Amino acid sequence: MSSFKQFLQFYFVGILLILITALIFGNNFFNIVDKPGFYIMPAIFCLVGFIVGWVVYELNLRSQQKRKKIFFSSFCFSLLALLAVTIIAGVNHTKKINHKKQFGNVESNRAVMKDWVYDNEEYIRIAFNRLESEFTNPNDFDLDAFSVRKKDTIVNGLIDTTYNIYFVYFLKPDTTTKYFSKVSVFTNKPELKIFNIDTKKNEEYINIKVANEKQEDEAVREINKIVRQLKDSLKNKNR
Repeated sequence: MSSFKQFLQFYFVGILLILITALIFGNNFFNIVDKPGFYIMPAIFCLVGFIVGWVVYELNLRSQQKRKKIFFSSFCFSLLALLAVTIIAGVNHTKKINHKKQFGNVESNRAVMKDWVYDNEEYIRIAFNRLESEFTNPNDFDLDAFSVRKKDTIVNGLIDTTYNIYFVYFLKPDTTTKYFSKVSVFTNKPELKIFNIDTKKNEEYINIKVANEKQEDEAVREINKIVRQLKDSLKNKNR
């Protein structure tokens, strides 16, 4: 029974250790106590301590005089191990937070260019690189969307295409106001036309947004029309 009491005592000490350590590393109190691991981890380590204590106690031929001391030592060892694991987890968590603060937007923005832009749309990446170079710290903007407008151009009698790429993003630390920039790419040469304009105040952006919404509505109506035709066709077959 005394071993069980020790288990409970060290279990609550373990909970307290995790709580204090997590708070030191800047975690939110309610986020800590809301996670199942907050209660499970001390129980696991205390259980390991109990098992170690029981094994050592058995090897000592069940000496009653040493029983309490053996289990006390094993529980202390388990709490030290728990503290070490908690500190390591806290350090890693802090590193991740700092890394995200310094490079989170950069990595996210570049991932969009890598994963969502086709190989034959290199002009989009060229435009993005031009926009990114305009910022002293590329992590200052968080890309939300981009749109492309193409325009055929004749230069020296040759027909080529001018690509106007519109980038919409947030600027740190503001996460509510959207800004946009326009980069024109002609013969793989980018030119920054508009930079850091509030999307609510620029007529060109508003017109593009309206046009996009109109195209989306038309696409939805066309899909609904096809679905209705399929349903009607199935009904006619079933008759």
